[in-house]
Amino acid sequence: TSWRLFVALLASADAIADLEAAVAPLRDEWTTLRWTQRQLWHLTAAFFGEVFEERVSELSARLQRAAARHVVPALRFSGGGGFSRPAQANVVYVGVDGSLRQLHALADSCSAAGRRIGLALEERTYRPHLTLARVKVRSPIDVRPIVEQLDGYAGPTWTPSEIVLMRSHLGPHPRHVPIGRWPLRGVDPAHDHEDNFDAMSN
Repeated sequence: TSWRLFVALLASADAIADLEAAVAPLRDEWTTLRWTQRQLWHLTAAFFGEVFEERVSELSARLQRAAARHVVPALRFSGGGGFSRPAQANVVYVGVDGSLRQLHALADSCSAAGRRIGLALEERTYRPHLTLARVKVRSPIDVRPIVEQLDGYAGPTWTPSEIVLMRSHLGPHPRHVPIGRWPLRGVDPAHDHEDNFDAMSN
């Protein structure tokens, strides 16, 4: 038996509620999109795809070690975009800013944990985002008006405290089931969170 697995970072309740308030008007306006449910919202740190059940314990042990080596002081949802590009998109997302260097380092370690147990992961540049919606039809559509509406969005900051290994169940009612949680190293008390957002406020 194989399980569809990924590593998630879960935002704070305040961050999710704030984002939901920003997205609600878009849901009503853009019925051509299949909007994701807020209970599924997450940041993906690593996607493993199908993993044989007997490998999960080995993967979990490596992820636990990876989490213990990293800290991600502060993040926030900000702006928006479309994959592969807003003029012809299949996916609408909200972006992320804040401690991106630390976030990328954590994501690299999570992916490396999978590769070390022999998983064949796609080689692609990590682009942290939260998926808001997918196009219902096969052809991509122009979502530039949505991107423009999200352009000025900046949610409250939140600090991830753990990584969560999720099992994804696809289908008409998709759901994610946590099968492992491991704390990050903790926020460095010497780190000034404001440093992460100097560029945003300028």
